[in-house]
Amino acid sequence: MPSYWPIVLATSAAAYLLNNKFYKGLNKYPGAPLAAYTNWWRFFEVWGQKSEVTHVALHKEHGDIVRLGPNVLSFADPKAIKTIYGLNKGMTKSDFYPVQQAVSKGKRLQSLFSTTWEDYHAKYRRCVNGAFAMSSLVEYEPLVDSTTDVYIERTKELYCGEKKQRCDFTRWLQFYAFDVIGELTWSKRLGYIEKDQDVDGIIEFLNKFLSYAAPIGQMPFLDLILEKNPLKLQLEKWGVNKKVFPVTKFALDRSGERKDEMQKVRETGIVEKRPGRGIDLLTKFNQAQHDHPEFMTDAQVLAASTSMVFAGSETTAISLSSVFYHLVRHPKVYAKLMQELDDAAETGAIQQRDNNKVSWAESQKLPYLDAVIQESFRMHPAAGLILERITPKQGIEICGEHIPGGVIVGCNSWVLHRRPEVFGADVDTFRPERWIEADSLKLKEMKATMFQFGAGARTCIGKNISLLEIYKLVPTFLRTFEIEMACDDWKTRNAWFVRQSEFYTNFKLRSVPREVPPRDPVFSKSQKSILSSNTNHARHYAASRSIRTAWQLEEMGLDYKVEFSERENGKAPQQFKDDSGDALGKFPLLKDGDLTVGESGAIAEYLCEHYDTSNKLLPKDSATRVKCQRWIHASEATYALHALAILYTRWFGADDPSAAEKIEQGMSVNVCKDMDFLENELAKSGGKFLVGDSVTAADCMMLFSAQFILARQLGVQGKKWEKINQWVKDCENTESYKRAVEKTGHAL
Repeated sequence: MPSYWPIVLATSAAAYLLNNKFYKGLNKYPGAPLAAYTNWWRFFEVWGQKSEVTHVALHKEHGDIVRLGPNVLSFADPKAIKTIYGLNKGMTKSDFYPVQQAVSKGKRLQSLFSTTWEDYHAKYRRCVNGAFAMSSLVEYEPLVDSTTDVYIERTKELYCGEKKQRCDFTRWLQFYAFDVIGELTWSKRLGYIEKDQDVDGIIEFLNKFLSYAAPIGQMPFLDLILEKNPLKLQLEKWGVNKKVFPVTKFALDRSGERKDEMQKVRETGIVEKRPGRGIDLLTKFNQAQHDHPEFMTDAQVLAASTSMVFAGSETTAISLSSVFYHLVRHPKVYAKLMQELDDAAETGAIQQRDNNKVSWAESQKLPYLDAVIQESFRMHPAAGLILERITPKQGIEICGEHIPGGVIVGCNSWVLHRRPEVFGADVDTFRPERWIEADSLKLKEMKATMFQFGAGARTCIGKNISLLEIYKLVPTFLRTFEIEMACDDWKTRNAWFVRQSEFYTNFKLRSVPREVPPRDPVFSKSQKSILSSNTNHARHYAASRSIRTAWQLEEMGLDYKVEFSERENGKAPQQFKDDSGDALGKFPLLKDGDLTVGESGAIAEYLCEHYDTSNKLLPKDSATRVKCQRWIHASEATYALHALAILYTRWFGADDPSAAEKIEQGMSVNVCKDMDFLENELAKSGGKFLVGDSVTAADCMMLFSAQFILARQLGVQGKKWEKINQWVKDCENTESYKRAVEKTGHAL
């Protein structure tokens, strides 16, 4: 070799490195020293599987903008989220994502997650958006319940029986997440829970795949050499180098089993409901193929199905592990959450079901559960790298800085979730109370900074399904088992997703919920009542019809006290029956001196007749009075009757799901007619309330019925009544109703 070649090579290398260092003027942004010169720094950093720790440390040291590569910037300011991930900003996904594309018969499978083609993504998302909408959750809930039942029973067998063993909880939760996704996508579990093993090596394959994709994605050209080499892909097309991803094989097998059924859906667009079963995603994807034949192909249906397993199971399992880990590591939080769950069960806010299952609707009314889950998302988000985007050709301003075109930019949820000015100085502490203590503005800011599902048009499309699984399993599992840590700590590794391992636990069945202490009266001292000194009081069961009586008493300005009674095995206690003089023991009960009045409708009329001297709640005008009386009686005789028929069918119809479904469908027609009538009457009322601009006994009685139907989705799934929803808000915003809620603790 001529003597000048070493000089040429050294000079070329120096020029290359210096060009990287000063590339597009990005040298003004600090970061790890080597990161400015070469992408090999971030390749080996990600290879080390602790990138989230490094990114947090770099931003802590250098500030809001950190250089991670010659052409890569990471942003820590939450204001960057809207700019980088917002709609119509001209940002596109980087080449990091195609590395994660599955391959079938030598062809890449474009998915919503991995495609970099924005027009393609927009069309694809429009086709399948309905399958992932919040309104579709009610259709998927039976599928989640089916897997949850099996999961709870298998947990009892494996970890609570005679041969009970220590549980590798992260692994066990991953089995749950995989089987739920199988049920949701194909109406068939993959078999993890029943077999207690990695079926077809899918989890092992995903681990290896993500461990490959994370570092290779930092230098995507390597993927074109190693895995998506054009020669390898061509050999696959010819069948010489046959390679099928195990998830793809499972998807093809399941689709093949239902070939005729799906063909009918594609041809007609009609979906036949199966008794006791929800509509799965495979059906929804084929329905989208019928609705959009010009775009949705068989390959796209396959890609949509397989991507559910890739993305849906991994992130959900990580989030579930985070919730349970932080609970067992923080006993006071654990105890406080159990208090909320037991209280909710005691008051009827959580219905009693097989395996202590909690419905989606019920879970949304448990504020401390929500705080625990949000804090778990904050402490341990699933993704551990920046979500890369490429700036538009003309450049863009991000957080006051002009960033040139063609630069890779992004945010890391691990960095965003540890912003002290957003979440408080104790950002490294697991403290769910921060979500309850925050005022409305602070809460809005905190939620806007949460990045566990991404943001903007590319927000994780399966977000709602993941939330459905998490919000249902966590309270269900906690109500069934006591969990104890059986290790010093877990281990984590960041291979794109920050997976946990060696989180060992012991389980013990909760034989009965802990004893709930008797509730104290709202008023500890006797109060002089304008009805009868120290004698007028209402016997009350929280979350019951007695909110009607309390609200009416508040509207009339009458003094009263509340005594609480707890149900015993779901029934009124004997003392309550003795007090009422009625063996039925019905709630609520009003005592006025020596007189006892039962049934909420009778109480409403009694109070109006004896104490509504201004005829405010039951007007004198004959037509208005008759209308009010009709609502008083319709609230129970019509609205509650039809709704309870559905509720009882859900409770007791498990032995004959087909008959139960028919009953619910039939009664749903009646409930919808009832609600349509209420909607029309509100439109004609001439004011905010049922018979004008003032609250009457009609509102006091009917509000609970409407709330009850809507909160428990009794025959009104997917239906919306604008006037009813506004009326409910207006009623709930009255000061009298707020006082009644405060005194009774009422919550649906």
